Amino acid sequence: LASWKMASAPSQAPAEWSRTEHAELPRTEQPRTVSGKRPSVASLQREREYMDWLSTQRVPEGDEQQDDSWAAFMAGRRIHLEKERLRKLSEQRKKQRCVARESGHAAKRGRPIDLASCRQQKLAERAEDPSVRAERQRVREEAAHTAELARVSARHRFHREARCQTMLASLPDELRSEAERLYWESAQLKDAATVAARSRDRKRKGRAADAEQARQESRAAKAAMRAADDALHAHLWGTQPPSRWTTEGQCEGKTRLGERCRVHKSSPYAVAASLRCGERFCGHHHPDKFTGVRCAGMRKNGKGQCRVWSGSCYGDAAPLRRGSPFCHHHRVRCQGLTVWGGSLGARCTVTSSSEHAHAEPLRNGQLYCMHHLPSQPVPSQPSPTPPAARTAPVTLATSGILETSSGPLLPSILIFAKADALDAYIDRLRAHFPQLDQAVIAHGESTKRVWALPLDGQTSETGTLARFMSSLGLSLEEVDLAAESDAESDVDSARCDTEDEELPPGVYRDEHGVVHDLDDGSYGTGMLGSCDSPPPSPRRVIYDSDY
Repeated sequence: LASWKMASAPSQAPAEWSRTEHAELPRTEQPRTVSGKRPSVASLQREREYMDWLSTQRVPEGDEQQDDSWAAFMAGRRIHLEKERLRKLSEQRKKQRCVARESGHAAKRGRPIDLASCRQQKLAERAEDPSVRAERQRVREEAAHTAELARVSARHRFHREARCQTMLASLPDELRSEAERLYWESAQLKDAATVAARSRDRKRKGRAADAEQARQESRAAKAAMRAADDALHAHLWGTQPPSRWTTEGQCEGKTRLGERCRVHKSSPYAVAASLRCGERFCGHHHPDKFTGVRCAGMRKNGKGQCRVWSGSCYGDAAPLRRGSPFCHHHRVRCQGLTVWGGSLGARCTVTSSSEHAHAEPLRNGQLYCMHHLPSQPVPSQPSPTPPAARTAPVTLATSGILETSSGPLLPSILIFAKADALDAYIDRLRAHFPQLDQAVIAHGESTKRVWALPLDGQTSETGTLARFMSSLGLSLEEVDLAAESDAESDVDSARCDTEDEELPPGVYRDEHGVVHDLDDGSYGTGMLGSCDSPPPSPRRVIYDSDY
């Protein structure tokens, strides 16, 4: 900045010289700008100052970078001009203050005082006597009270006039004038009680003395209104109105503080519906409040299960009464997305609290409504009701040739299931597989009745028995009895190191793997005694069935 000041000093040339510097030159030889325009006096002055500023810049040393651009020059020039303007303004103000001080008319610095402003008026009121301020405040409140009372009366006047004419039309002539006077007196006191109640509410958070005075005024206005109503009732009906509060029809329940519940049958609330029907308790204390189906939702912060039951009178229990496992607070919202313009949009708004039939899957514990229910099974939420007993799977066993009560049974597929598991499907199975029939298989000393289908009963048209039963929704388990029997025979032969072809004459193996000797037992006992087994009987050779 100091170099800029030094550069600006030589440029202080006379204005006349700046204007006539190039005037003597021919018009064609006068300087032009880059765009071909003739430069103004101010632009020539700035150019001269810029050249002087460049001449005062020091030479950079080493790798030092120095900004000697036009932008840097103009930035410094603006700062210098702003400082000069402020300096001249300060000198001018000092001169004006000195002149005012010498003339004796020096004014206080700052904004002039406006006595008509709200602030000055409040300051003037504070400086007055407290009694004067209280009187002025009372006058203002009375004016506001009168204005508000007039507005309330004007608002209800049309309807009151209509009701008054209806009332007078039903009265004899000698009672009309007094009834009309009492009616309008009661109406005025009602408006006064309304205005007093509003004033009490406004002053509730103010000073304690003002709030207490407003409460007393409201009580007095309400008492006067009730007295006027009683007088009008006595004039119209000839009797005093009954008491406004009686314990008849009051709830008999107890609050947390041990007091009697204040809900009365005359209350307009929904919990008083049971009292209006002649019962002893309101909806809060009714014995049926905690009966029926309990909401399966959990409360926040680990406070346990929700305490809303279907027997309560609250509107939040309506979903439970419609069959949903959750109340309105813990309702389940469908996780599907709506389709808008061909793309997925907002989340579906159907919940388990919805009353239409599309919310039935949500009420049954599913995650989607009927619109967005996927084709594949989706894991459902835990249901409050115990799950139904799971049906045992049906076993399909492929066997070899078996002995039955009616003769040998060719290789077949046997169906093992409980007695009543196939009652609903057996007719469709026999219609699809005509060769399906019952067979009685001997199992030791007992017999078992099963359904058997020969292997050749499965054709390309009928398909396999397992696939058809799976299409009916049955859970299947397939085993191969022939493979298990062959594996057991191989194990027995390996353990005893004896094949069927190596048995001595007169010795044979039955269907249970027991070897029988038709002779006196001299065969096999000596030949098969090397097997690690208990001592053999003289009439029997022991295999793995006795291990």
